[in-house]
Amino acid sequence: MRAVLRRERRRRNLRASQSNPLPLPHHALVEHSDLLEPDTSTHEIRAVITGDRFLAEGFRHSPVPICFYSVFTDPDDALLALARGDFKSVIVDMDRLSMPVITLIERLRAQRMQRPEIHIALMVTETDFAALDFLRASCSVCIISKHLPLKEAWTKMQLSNPPPPPREAIFSHKEWKILLLMAQGYSLRLIAQSQQQPYHRIIYRIGRIQMRLGLQRRQQLIQLLQRINSSAGEGFGISE
Repeated sequence: MRAVLRRERRRRNLRASQSNPLPLPHHALVEHSDLLEPDTSTHEIRAVITGDRFLAEGFRHSPVPICFYSVFTDPDDALLALARGDFKSVIVDMDRLSMPVITLIERLRAQRMQRPEIHIALMVTETDFAALDFLRASCSVCIISKHLPLKEAWTKMQLSNPPPPPREAIFSHKEWKILLLMAQGYSLRLIAQSQQQPYHRIIYRIGRIQMRLGLQRRQQLIQLLQRINSSAGEGFGISE
């Protein structure tokens, strides 16, 4: 049986190299068992934000219903369509973004406040736990590894209405404001002045943020924010 499968794979590889087919996301060739079963039911149309042309073509030529997704290369266009109510779900490829990651997250948070029912999925190649925890805590999102096989990724995308996370799992409005100012290079005393809060209160909130992200030192948080704030057009590569 294994020999038969190997011969079949070699046959498809040869055919693929001759006809130059368009690839599926992350898998130019997949096993038959990995393909999604066709479904004649009505599928939810989702917005996809990606600057990766290979991945964009993969979405457009994937099995139903992924091929129905609307692919945007410009995040501004996708977020505008999301604000109009054209989509209830958005999938964001965190690599090769045309804007800083923290700017995108800020706008997604604003969308979430206006429309709590929106489902947000982030596709990442990142393996840094602090970075992934930051994404989860910044906005209620589903994290999808770009290394997952197609069927597993699709299963996670199907979670249109995931259970809401505990309130303490998401950065509060005040915590998020502090993080934005820290990412812009503000000192803690300037942040305290701008937020009209005691300095010790800012220190307390930062300590809670560090604990949530598993960071031991404040400098680690500052470095994390700096890398996220500068991650535009170069991928969401946050690693020590």
